[in-house]
Amino acid sequence: METRLIRRLLNPAIKFWLRSQVEAAHNIQFEIESSDRQLLSGEIQRVSVSGEKIVYQGLHLSAVKLVATGIEFNLGQILRGKPFHLLHPLNAEGTLFLLETDLNASIASPLLGTVLAELLDQWAEPLTALPHWQTIGQDHQWRDIEIAFKPDTLRLKANFCNAHQQIIPLALTASVTLSNPQTIVLHHLLWDCPDPDFQEALATTAALTIALGSEAAIEQLTLEPGQVTCQMQIVISP
Repeated sequence: METRLIRRLLNPAIKFWLRSQVEAAHNIQFEIESSDRQLLSGEIQRVSVSGEKIVYQGLHLSAVKLVATGIEFNLGQILRGKPFHLLHPLNAEGTLFLLETDLNASIASPLLGTVLAELLDQWAEPLTALPHWQTIGQDHQWRDIEIAFKPDTLRLKANFCNAHQQIIPLALTASVTLSNPQTIVLHHLLWDCPDPDFQEALATTAALTIALGSEAAIEQLTLEPGQVTCQMQIVISP
């Protein structure tokens, strides 16, 4: 009787919690696998989650499939009608599927914006060695950023706007690989820039890296025309 009550309360509580973690979602489905003994101790053995058109912290995802195990939750509070929450961080693994349109809609998001800012800072680094850097101005902005995918290849376009409001369009085509689960490497760099000084300075860069941080680990990254599929592990905090 008690485990039936727990299961009856747990399903809507988890569904509400999942909805609260994202700004938008379509067709979220989840399945709980756990023994009665585990549930009575406030633990879920395994939860499988899938959804479409997810927006998480401004990051757009066409589809998501995740599996989390060893989930400890606030059983006593749920029995008193309180919302579901995690007692400890948990590891989840699964697949994220993104279209070019998803990433281009996510450029201003905190998650993608931070990654792009670090990458574009690497673009700007060789430019600081130019003799006329002082006339360019140390302060600069990147505008009109666009991302495109081909098989194992990334194309990134952006307008470099210096402190004097001069705009120089830059484009990069690069092969994409993983050096380790936390680091994406762009290599075989092909630059396209109308300013010959910029072009020459950028050509001195052999590779660029994207660090994911300690809460994400990519197992496989597949780039295809117009889309990217990412098999990865992530840490979900309470």
